[in-house]
Amino acid sequence: MENINQVVTNLSLNPSKANQHSGTTSQGLTAEKRKKLAASWEILRSRNLVHAHVGSTEYRVFERDMAEFSDSQIDSALDRTKGFTGFFKTGVFYDICKTAELENHGLPEPRAAYQQACMAPKPKAKAKWSHPAVYQAGMQTGWFELASMPTDDIYPRFAYNYDLICKRVIAGEDITIPVPEAIPEKISAPMTQQQKIRQMASIRETVKL
Repeated sequence: MENINQVVTNLSLNPSKANQHSGTTSQGLTAEKRKKLAASWEILRSRNLVHAHVGSTEYRVFERDMAEFSDSQIDSALDRTKGFTGFFKTGVFYDICKTAELENHGLPEPRAAYQQACMAPKPKAKAKWSHPAVYQAGMQTGWFELASMPTDDIYPRFAYNYDLICKRVIAGEDITIPVPEAIPEKISAPMTQQQKIRQMASIRETVKL
């Protein structure tokens, strides 16, 4: 296995060599982040999940995609790849990181959130939600649309809205479900025509019309 420190140093000194075929860049990464990503790649290599060397086109795509995740999220994803036997590609690792990120904030993964939004009873604001982000995504997508449109058509819209809201949650924004207005205990029945006439007469008498 290659020495990580040497690999990171070489990539930092000669970034164009690694990118000459992929067209991707990793500008803005700190030396510590480069070292972390290179070490993570080598762990995946040691498990025979990836085979290209650090600095390859495949690695550069990995480095670019993983830059948005924290070290703890990457470590959590690495833990999940222990004993991994399914078909593996770098996109799979990205999805694992994303799932770990959501779980760290108590957020369900997108497909589970979609199913929850579709099946929640009315009134939606009073339903039991696993996280307020699911309710907010459902509201922005449209409850009628979720109930009436085919999954292939509406799920991408829901997933897009849910992703945006999850990013707000991860950034620390409070998206608490608003408390619905209480329904009054007594609801007055509408006035009859005779009552309306008497009320109007009373008003006229009061103002001396």
